[in-house]
Amino acid sequence: MDEKLPYATQPLFFPDGTVVEEFIIPDEQVIGYHLPASTYKLSLTNGETTNSVTWHDDTMTKPSYTKADQLRELMNLIEETIQSHPEIKQLPEPKAGCA
Repeated sequence: MDEKLPYATQPLFFPDGTVVEEFIIPDEQVIGYHLPASTYKLSLTNGETTNSVTWHDDTMTKPSYTKADQLRELMNLIEETIQSHPEIKQLPEPKAGCA
């Protein structure tokens, strides 16, 4: 895609203005861990500038810590957007499992 986006790109920003390149949940916000865990890497390119954020989602956080929920909501939105495309719907169902 050669077209420039109509807005500036940043590594990752939250409504409170926090900007990160690697999203790590502070230890004091962690209340537990879960498996399986997902690892995400999002990259956004605007012209010649590319910004990325990585995140290993294996933690449960305190209800008052909303940043992890916001990032999960973003990942769900991206996944739903991709899954809604007719080309994707035509693909066969994946067959995978855990041993």
